[in-house]
Amino acid sequence: MRGYIWVLMLGLLTPFAALAAPENVKVAPTKVSGEHVTFPRLTAFPDPAVQARVNAILTKKEAEEHAEQRDCLQQVRDAHKDKSFYDWSTDIETTYLSRRFLSIQVNSMWYCAGPHPNSGRAPITIDLRTGTLIDWTKMFRPGVLNTVDKPMPNKGRLAAIYLAQYIARNGKNDPDDCIGTLRDDDFLEPAIWLDAKSGGLMVSPQLVHVVAATCGNDIAIPLDQLAFLVTDPALIEDLRIMLPAKR
Repeated sequence: MRGYIWVLMLGLLTPFAALAAPENVKVAPTKVSGEHVTFPRLTAFPDPAVQARVNAILTKKEAEEHAEQRDCLQQVRDAHKDKSFYDWSTDIETTYLSRRFLSIQVNSMWYCAGPHPNSGRAPITIDLRTGTLIDWTKMFRPGVLNTVDKPMPNKGRLAAIYLAQYIARNGKNDPDDCIGTLRDDDFLEPAIWLDAKSGGLMVSPQLVHVVAATCGNDIAIPLDQLAFLVTDPALIEDLRIMLPAKR
């Protein structure tokens, strides 16, 4: 009887294990840093057509990054400055990989002979069921994100949850008045990505350079709240599998 129960349990666990740690779904490289980086590629996937679509997206993103790098260097030349006025560095890390979703964090820092260096995030999240980029404006329900076409200022529910989580984490230790800064920020186009190690769906506002390093915390949106914000229940199911402590 015990043997039968054990076999039954394995049968129940196999689909979840396949989603959480898929042997036939691989990305390489998983982490890379430098001036002229190569973006990761999907190196193994059950559906060759989806794999090709995903890698086409990543190839295009890589080309865009390299074009921006060349443009930065050209700005330095046009300003008649030497290469001491130029710097470019990109850190790329695969933060989430399941059978359904892939998320890659892309952090860049650049200096193009301007008044100060700049930095930015451009995370890539792909739906591996279709091989297409996730459009967060469609993944979230109406009223969750702030959009530029709204007639009145409205930050949306995601901004409110982010601020509440930020205050819960840092409310008693806020010497730079980051809470005030975040209250004033319009929360347009925040960086959104999936991270299996950091808590699931992550959010960070796109703050101006002078305050981003101090106030731009990465905040995980609690699953019990996220479930009411998204249109695709498969995302919540996937996160519950990938984040067993958050079930």
